[in-house]
Amino acid sequence: MHYHTEVWISNDNNVEEQVKKAMAPYHEGETGFWSWYQIGGRWKGEHVLGYKAEEDFQNQESCRYCSGTGFQRDIDKRCNACNGTGTAVKWPTEWVPHEKDVISIAEISDKLAPYTLILPSKVFHRIIKICEQGPYNKAAFEELYKHIVMHNQPMVDSIISVLVARRDAGEL
Repeated sequence: MHYHTEVWISNDNNVEEQVKKAMAPYHEGETGFWSWYQIGGRWKGEHVLGYKAEEDFQNQESCRYCSGTGFQRDIDKRCNACNGTGTAVKWPTEWVPHEKDVISIAEISDKLAPYTLILPSKVFHRIIKICEQGPYNKAAFEELYKHIVMHNQPMVDSIISVLVARRDAGEL
């Protein structure tokens, strides 16, 4: 499964190392929830209104099925893999990084709704998705994730309100 996760880091120095450190306690295992990640990942540029990573020319490549001709070689028809354009979207893990994959708290949109939000020493998940996968056994779930704060709201009402409240309380 692929889930959109936002990670709070204190500054933009050595971003990759800070993200690695913030996510390390939650690596897949008994209590972890991720096995692999990429900054931006399938949500590259998500913080930029109107930007679509799959439409960025840097994330396009020559169609491997028609070698960029737009026509299938074995039959004289338009390539159905690229709709005859000769170009295809690269796999998301090959997309170029977007400068806005890392943003300040001030730049966060109230429309941003990741599945998981990692803050210093706390993690918020969108429980709704987990409940859809089967019966919800609260006791078992809380035992498994006792080190993670779970939130029952569609995310956290607004990520901004959580970050601002934590910042104002001196926790960030």
